[in-house]
Formats: sequence, C-alpha cells, structure tokens
Amino acid sequence: MPTATSQVTATSELLRLVCGFCGPIQNRHNALVSKRWSNEALSVLWYELDSLAPLLALLAPLKLVNKNLYKFDRHIRPGDWVIFHKYSWRVHTIVADERSADFPPSVFIDIAMSRPPSDLLPNLSRLTYIDDLSSFQFIPLFISPSLVYLNLSLMNDDTCEAICKETLSYLPEKAANLEHIVLYASFAVDTETVDSIQLDLLFSSLSNLKTVEIAPCFFVPSSIHGLSQLQSLQSLTIPFDGNNPPKPLNIITTSNTFSESSSLTKFLAEWNSFQDVISFLNANNASALRSLSVSSHEAEDSDMFVRLLGVALSNCPYLEDIALSALRCNTVISEPIVQEGFFHVLHGGANLTSLVLCDTPPLSLNVETVSDLLKALPSLQKLRLLEYPTAPPTFPLSGLSQVAPLCPQMEELALYMESSWVPEVTIFSEFLSARGHILPE
Repeated sequence: MPTATSQVTATSELLRLVCGFCGPIQNRHNALVSKRWSNEALSVLWYELDSLAPLLALLAPLKLVNKNLYKFDRHIRPGDWVIFHKYSWRVHTIVADERSADFPPSVFIDIAMSRPPSDLLPNLSRLTYIDDLSSFQFIPLFISPSLVYLNLSLMNDDTCEAICKETLSYLPEKAANLEHIVLYASFAVDTETVDSIQLDLLFSSLSNLKTVEIAPCFFVPSSIHGLSQLQSLQSLTIPFDGNNPPKPLNIITTSNTFSESSSLTKFLAEWNSFQDVISFLNANNASALRSLSVSSHEAEDSDMFVRLLGVALSNCPYLEDIALSALRCNTVISEPIVQEGFFHVLHGGANLTSLVLCDTPPLSLNVETVSDLLKALPSLQKLRLLEYPTAPPTFPLSGLSQVAPLCPQMEELALYMESSWVPEVTIFSEFLSARGHILPE
C-alpha cells in the first residue's frame, strides 16, 4: 500500500516544489534517488547559474590559466554535445558578474566551430552580464528566442562602442521576444558614442519591449526616437548614475516624441532635474501614465515642485502614484511652498492613491491645509510629506484626530509634525478611533 510520502513524491509538481526548498547539496543527493527524482532535482539545480562555467565544463575539462580565467583542456568532441544538451535545456537564468569565472576567446571559438545548429540554451529567459568579462562579446552564442529579460552592464570604456554595438545588433533577430532590457554604463559616455551604438534601431526593432531601464548617458534624442516607436512600452526608468553628468531631456523634437497611442504607464527618473521631466512630459503624449517618480539631482525650489505637479496632473489625467524628491545637500533651501498654488494643482489629482514629496522646501502644514489636501485627494491611500527640516514643524500631532475622518482609505501617513507636550498613545488612539479602528492592547 503506497504511503503518503510516496504519493506526494510520485506527483511531479509536488516533487518539484519539494526540491525547490532544498539546497544544492541536498538536491545532488535527491538526483540519485530515482529517475523521477533525478529529473526534478536536476531541473532545480540548473535553473539558475551564476556563471557559464558549469555549462562549459560539460563540453570539455576546464583548466585554470590565471585568477578566475579558465580555458578548455582539450577541443570539444561530437559526443560532448550529447552531454551538454542533457542539461542545457534546464537553464532558465544566468547572472554573471565580476565574481564569475571568465574565459578567453579560444573557448567560444571552439564552441562556435563545433556547435550543432540548434539553440545552445533553448529555455534561457533571463540573462545578466557585465562586459568586464572578456566573454561579453560572445553572449549572442547563448541567446535564443526564449529570452525575455536582458541586463547588460558596460564596465570597460575601451570596448564599449565596438563590442556593445556588435552584441546588441544580434538582439532583433535572436531575441525578438525580449520584454525587459537594462543597459548600464559605469563610465562617462558621450552622445556621439551613444549615437554610434544605434540604440534607436535596436529599440524600434524590439517590438515586444515592455520595460526599459537605461543609464542617463543613453537617454539621448536618438534613443528616445527608438523608444517612441514602441507601442508596447509600459515602463521607462532612468536610474541614478554617479559616473555621468545628467543630459537635458529638453532636446526633443517632433520626430522623437511618443505618439498618442503610447502605452507608457510608468516613468521613473532618478538623475534628472524637474525641468528636464517637465520638458519631457510637455513634449510627449503620456496620457496613459499611472506612475511618476522623480528624484532630482538639483536643489529644486518651491516653484519647481508646484510646476512639476501641475504639468504631471494636467498631462497625465490617470496618474495614481506620484513621488518627487530633490537632492538638497550643501544647498540653500528656497522659500516655503505657496499654499494656494500647491493646493490648486492638487485638485487635478482625483485619481491619486499615493503622493510622496521628500526633501521639499517648507510646506508650513497645519490642520486646515492638510484637511484641504485630503478633501482634494479623496482616493489617497498613501501620503508622505517630508519637508527638508530647516525650520520647526508646524503641523501639531494633536491634529491627527481632526483629519482622520477625511482619510478612511489611508494605509500609510507620514508628516513632519510638532509632537512636544503631547501624549502619543492618546493621540494615536483618537486617530485610529476616528477612522473606525481600535488601538490594540
């Protein structure tokens, strides 16, 4: 009579789940139990690799040449490919960085000369690689139509233009189903070099791209033109980059702006000024935008906070999430935000569920102004107004109980508050009671 354990392990889905909770050593033991166990344990073991070394070792013994650099100890034989394909189809993710094993060109030339016509990694869906590895230029050997996520970090200035351009040129043909691409550079790249890489042709050829994250140095008119052709693009991110000065986004013409049919719903800029983003939003049709997050590299004054809020809410009527912050180190804080203009623009945010303003000029909040804000934004679930602490807070902690009835859906609230001489437990009890909650013992 079969036991409960044998019934569980006889089901492939459950056995796969069990193996997923086991570590590499345990799964090596699991692979020796039976044919069924072996299949599931090996699939878990090979699912994600942090180097190409385990795969290449299937083709021929690897010999250490010097620190972290390996080469084949012999040439690849026809029978080696049988062993390789027994495991290669199980690989779904490769993350190779500066800690990974590296290989000289001779290894990949041997692979290219002897490989069968089929894809080497037919189920590879995610690939992260840095060009500090000499094997970077041979990435196309392992790319297949199954690839949906590609993260390339450029670390070597000397090889950027030639190798990057050649590597990326294979993507439209070999990775036509790519949905997410990340391009990062750890060194300064001028616009002329970026133009020579022809990112505009790359982006416009990858029609299935939904998410793009590119270093600020790559966000130039030519690449914007390519991105504007993508009808499926949903998310665009310009991450923080301390190695390159920000490039103005106002160098935009009608030939490289997003069309009315753009599906862009999320825009995140971590290294551009508020004025840059204002210019971008004014030049592009971003009516479908749902989420906007901007972390400026400049000390933005009160007028720029209000202007960006106004442009965002007027150009993007469906915005649900806005997060704005500014770098304020070693700068003179501007005059307080004018309440009248601030609340006037917020009346266009009826759909907002999240509003985050960090390191703002003084907001001079009081019970009346916070109440007006909550009335203007009835859908808010998250509100964080964290002004730069150059002056004492003006919103009293005791005011929480007065504004609580205005925010029944609020899940997160953060304000710069005056809390002296106030018993906190009493105040928070009143706040939660006013919202229909009971403070737990």
